[in-house]
Amino acid sequence: MKRFILITLLTFLPGLSFAVGDFDETKALADQGNIDAQLNLGLMYHSGKGKGVKRDFDKSFELFLKVANQGNAIAQSMLSVSYYYGQGVKKNRYEAYVWSLTAEKFGNTKAQNFGQLISKKFSSSELISAQQRATELHVEIQNRIAKEKQGKPHSDEKKELVASTADNPSSKIIATSSYIDEPKGLAILRDEGVITEDEFQQQKTKILERE
Repeated sequence: MKRFILITLLTFLPGLSFAVGDFDETKALADQGNIDAQLNLGLMYHSGKGKGVKRDFDKSFELFLKVANQGNAIAQSMLSVSYYYGQGVKKNRYEAYVWSLTAEKFGNTKAQNFGQLISKKFSSSELISAQQRATELHVEIQNRIAKEKQGKPHSDEKKELVASTADNPSSKIIATSSYIDEPKGLAILRDEGVITEDEFQQQKTKILERE
C-alpha cells in the first residue's frame, strides 16, 4: 500500500524529475543561493540519485523547507511527502496536508489529489484548521517574497496584507496581522471586496471567541 501511494503521489507533482547531475556542482550553486540548485540538491538528497550523492532525508527536508518558503510549489509538494512519510522530520499527516494545500495555492493544482488521499480520515475541524493554516502560510510566504523584492529586512515581523486574487479568486487572503485581528480592519477588507460577508462573520466570531 505504501508503495502504491508513493507511486501515485509522484504523478501529482508536475515538473518533478529527480536530478542526476554532478553533486559538487549542484551543491556549489546551491550554496551561492541559487533556488533551482537548492531544489535539485534537495531532490538528489531525497532520491539518492546523482553523481557523488548519498541519500540524506534530513538535508533534503532542510532544503525543501528553504525553497518552499520562496514560493516554490514543487518544494512545497515535497515537504508534504516528507511529512507524510517522516523523511527528515517526524511523521505528521496534518502538516503533510497543510503543505499539500499550500502547494496548490502556489500553482500545483494536482497537489489536491494527494491532499485528498492523506486527509480521508480527517475530521471537519481538522480540515478547516488545515485550510486556515495553509492560507496563513500562503500569506506569510507572499509577504516574505514581497519584502525581499522591496529590500526590507527579515527582522520586521509585521505582516502586511497581500491580496492577489485576480488569477485565483478562491484563494482570497485573510491576513494574520494585528490590523486584521480587529473587527474594524475586517470590516474594511469586506467593504473593499477582499473578503466576503461570510468570511467577515467567520473571522469576527473567532476574534470574539478569543477575547
